[in-house]
Amino acid sequence: MLTVFLGIISLCLASFNTVLITRIPAEKNLGGRSECPLCHKTIAWSQNIPLLSFFAQRGKCKSCKGKISPLYPIVEFLTAFLCLVLTFAISSLWMKFALVIFTSFGIALTVIDWKVFRLPNILTYPLFLMLAVLIAFDTTTNNREWLFLRGLVTSVIFMAFYGLLYLFSRGGMGLGDLKYSASIGLITGYFGVWMAYSSVMLSFFIGSVYGLTLMALKKGGRKTEVPFGPFMFAGAYLAILGSLFI
Repeated sequence: MLTVFLGIISLCLASFNTVLITRIPAEKNLGGRSECPLCHKTIAWSQNIPLLSFFAQRGKCKSCKGKISPLYPIVEFLTAFLCLVLTFAISSLWMKFALVIFTSFGIALTVIDWKVFRLPNILTYPLFLMLAVLIAFDTTTNNREWLFLRGLVTSVIFMAFYGLLYLFSRGGMGLGDLKYSASIGLITGYFGVWMAYSSVMLSFFIGSVYGLTLMALKKGGRKTEVPFGPFMFAGAYLAILGSLFI
C-alpha cells in the first residue's frame, strides 16, 4: 500500500514537473490551469492524467488535434520510475519522501538547465529546505542526528568546492550549480562521505564523456556551452542508488 501511495505521489509530482519545465523557461506564472501550448485551450482534469491521458488521446490535443510533445510522457514516466526505484530500497518513511522530492526536483532542474542553461532559485531554494526538514525528521525520530549533521557539513563543503569552481572557471560554472550543490551535498552526505565523493566524481566523469562525445562527433568544442546541472543530478542519483543496492 505504501508503494502504491508513493507511486501516486510520484505521478502527481511527475505531472507537475511538466508544468515546471514548460512555464519556468518561458517565465510564466506557475499558478492557474494547464493549457494546450498550441491552441491555448484549458486542459480538463480528465485530459491531464499522467501518462494515461497522453496515450488515450494518442499524443494529440483533444481540442485542436495538434501533436503533444513526447517530452511530457517521458518526463512523467522517468520521474515516477526513478522515484520508486530509490524508495523501494529504504525503510525510513521520511527518507522515502526526501528521495521522491530530490528525484522529482532533480529531473525538473535537469530538463530546465538543458533547455535554458539555468537552475532557477524557485526550485533550488525550496529543494534544500524540504530536504533539510525531511532529513531532520528522519534523524531525530531515529536518534541519528549525526547523519543530519554530516549532511550539513557535506553541503557546506560542496558549496565551497563549487564556489571555487565558479570563481576560477570564468563562467564555466554558474551560481545555479553552486546553489544546487547544497542540496546534493546534504542528501549524499546523509548516505555517507564516500557516496558524496562518488557523486562529484561521477558528475564530472559523465560530463567529460558527454563533452568528448560531442567533440568526437564534431558537434562541439572546448568552448561549447554545456549545462552541468544534469550531470550533477545523474552523479548524485547513481551514488545514492549504489549506496542502497550495493
